[in-house]
Amino acid sequence: MDAESKDLLRDWLIRSLEPVCDADPEVLSKYVLALIQNDPKKDGLQETCISKLEEFLGDGT
Repeated sequence: MDAESKDLLRDWLIRSLEPVCDADPEVLSKYVLALIQNDPKKDGLQETCISKLEEFLGDGT
């Protein structure tokens, strides 16, 4: 992912996470980006994100 795409995604994540989470949306957006970039198996990415983000987003994951 190039730098511009990463910045656009981070900005979108911040706007999307802010109304649904008590955690700092900027910090959480960096965490989501790290999950996306560090998961070598794209097939399991959705499951990984759901399991890792459930603590932050609860039923809204």
